Amino acid sequence: MISKLDRYGLGGAAKNVLNNYKIVHHKTPTFIRLITFKAVHNALPSARRLRFLSSHIAPNTKCPLGCDAVDSAEHLFGSCEPVRHNYNAARQLLDLPKITRDRWNFGTLLGADVLLGRKEATLNSFFMFVAWQARTDSLSQKLDIPYYFTSNTTKLMTRYCSQLICSTFGNTLPPLPETNKLGSSGKRTKAQQLKAKKAAMDLIRSFPPSNIIAYTDGGTHITNPGPCGSGIYIPSSLNSTESNLQIPLGKGTNNLGELAAVGYAIAHTLSQNPPDGTPIRVLTDSYITFGTLALYWRSNTYPKLTRFIRKMIDSAKASTLITIHWIAGHSGIPGNEAADSNATAAASASLTTPADTALIVQDITSKLNSFNVGNLISDDVG
Repeated sequence: MISKLDRYGLGGAAKNVLNNYKIVHHKTPTFIRLITFKAVHNALPSARRLRFLSSHIAPNTKCPLGCDAVDSAEHLFGSCEPVRHNYNAARQLLDLPKITRDRWNFGTLLGADVLLGRKEATLNSFFMFVAWQARTDSLSQKLDIPYYFTSNTTKLMTRYCSQLICSTFGNTLPPLPETNKLGSSGKRTKAQQLKAKKAAMDLIRSFPPSNIIAYTDGGTHITNPGPCGSGIYIPSSLNSTESNLQIPLGKGTNNLGELAAVGYAIAHTLSQNPPDGTPIRVLTDSYITFGTLALYWRSNTYPKLTRFIRKMIDSAKASTLITIHWIAGHSGIPGNEAADSNATAAASASLTTPADTALIVQDITSKLNSFNVGNLISDDVG
């Protein structure tokens, strides 16, 4: 094994690499650990390695992520700048320091220099899988894979290592709801409904009275896709008055209504000019919306609208803390039921012409009024 690791030039660091591999979170799924295992043993089927095994493979296959280098594991995980860029983005999300260009090599990712902690070792394992998947998809489909490593890495980690995330991420990610114990919307047992309601009410009671709470929901009329709309309910508090908002969007999906509802809720609360430092808590019953906005999952369907809402949240950070929380819908939570009613009414009043996300972005921006959002509408948002 050490001789195989020596192909990477790790030499005496082989034992350290194996130790780091062994401390990866025990709940890491097999398909993640397999990529790491192959990487440790220099067995990833890159063009360079396949050429070494068979003369039928073209020797000059380039890195599919846009580099001129020959496709190889050493390049992908050691000198490919797109990969390093996304690896650092993932590290920042976990509150880990960036890796400089001079330290970016395969040994760093495998942990040749130092014994990694469980969080960093697990991140590296998940990231290597996502990077290799992106490389393979781009190579086989001739696609220019965008920078989506961070969202896919955190999506996989939050799905398979939730306990690790809760114990090590600190305040870099919101608390992860125990969705596996609460069932799915419309199919919950009576016991699950009671548990879901209790979890939501405990979360709501934990917010100080000065916080602004906005319940959001989305829905479609008759069919999905179909006429869709967004519903918002904001109860009265020290810094907000009660509001019921119904926004018809046109023909679209339930997910569009859920996502747009968050944007409209934030715009409405900010337009009321709350005192600086007033936290805004957005409560959505869509786990997809929660994942794309709070956990930075990749949005395949509405990437530009998602990017716009993220920008809006980031622009408000200087004076207002905005957090996205998930609660189980249709569990008897008064605020959620009110938002659901508003979404149903909005969908019923919606037109059958296709929803235009560019117009939705413009409409949300117009409702911000005097709040300073910076240059949110750009060419890549629509």
